[in-house]
Amino acid sequence: MLGIDCDGFDVRADERVLRCEFKTLVLDAQQARKVLIEMAKEAS
Repeated sequence: MLGIDCDGFDVRADERVLRCEFKTLVLDAQQARKVLIEMAKEAS
């Protein structure tokens, strides 16, 4: 992960930067953690 903001996060994969958007606006670290965990569960 390269960076994170209220709308989503950027990751580097195979020399490319990819943007992943959150479904909802994330306003604090606790909310970001919850959303990232949900996204990880959906991806598996």
